[in-house]
Amino acid sequence: MFTREVSQIIPHVYTRFEPAAVRVDEKNIDLILTVKDAQLPDIEPELNLFDDAYRLNRHAPVINEMLEELRLRARAGDPCDGKTLTDFFERCLTDGTQYWYVSSLRLVQGWCGRLKYEGKPYHDFKVTRAQELLTKALNFRKTDFLYDPQESLTPEERREVQKAIDRLFHRMEPDTVNIMASALEEELEKLEDQNIAQSILVQERSLPVKPILKEGQGLIKDVREHPQLDRRLKAFLLNAEKVKTLKDYQIRLQEFIEAGRPTDYRRAQALKRAVERALNVIPKLNEPQVRDWLNEMQAIEEHQEIISKWATYYQNLQPLLQRYQAAYEEQHKARQTSYAQVQAELSALEYLLKAWGSVM
Repeated sequence: MFTREVSQIIPHVYTRFEPAAVRVDEKNIDLILTVKDAQLPDIEPELNLFDDAYRLNRHAPVINEMLEELRLRARAGDPCDGKTLTDFFERCLTDGTQYWYVSSLRLVQGWCGRLKYEGKPYHDFKVTRAQELLTKALNFRKTDFLYDPQESLTPEERREVQKAIDRLFHRMEPDTVNIMASALEEELEKLEDQNIAQSILVQERSLPVKPILKEGQGLIKDVREHPQLDRRLKAFLLNAEKVKTLKDYQIRLQEFIEAGRPTDYRRAQALKRAVERALNVIPKLNEPQVRDWLNEMQAIEEHQEIISKWATYYQNLQPLLQRYQAAYEEQHKARQTSYAQVQAELSALEYLLKAWGSVM
């Protein structure tokens, strides 16, 4: 089949493509799906399919015209299955309007990885089933090719995604789209569940936390909303640092929660209110040092640093509590002394009143 196609195409190639004698070896369809990145430019080098960075060369004539045909068909709603495209390109070979052949379509689409078979999309050419759709003629003819104006993940992007997943979630997964997307989905789901639970507690306890916690739902959605797996991984790569910031903050917040700090914070708020009410009543509380403690605690709250600066917050809380307790006990003691004095005076007055009554 491929030899016949090559013999038909060569006479039409001379006017549009150099070098003209291009022969696509069918075994390269298998190779392009399995070789290491460094070997990609060596596959059909006359077609100039890849650049030095192992990215698909979308400006190469064979790729550009194939993608353009898919784009036009997608816009018009025309069929893009293997059989239809095979028939179309074979007809074009006879009138000189195209200079490449069906094996090139399979070669390039194998790398693009935009396939659908019996309603199921395949975005990862490393998946065995996706490879079968490209290498087995019967499956190929029943496969739909999906036009996507954006390029799929480059080899370098795959490696970056792989490293980012390992760095953020401590999972070194194979650099296949399906496996990495599945691992990412698991981790983002856990991150989202934790975010929801923490957000509820933060709201209930009025904890002054960083905005990243509230932004977490939108950030996770921005990554997960892409139905295409490679797009989802690209979105993750674009937002990896933000996701890391969110994850790290939620880890610290969880430690804060498990240590019982929200309850301590609620008690601290009650103490602050008690001190502020007593400032003008108890002289020993209306001192510069007490106001310094209150001001530093307030600054930590206003800057939403209660998680990262809890130690400093607590260092101000403890002396404030001790000062309040001492002032309260002293005030209570003074009141008790005054009460005892009043009681003694009332007892003496009562004695005098009785004495005067007996004289009269």
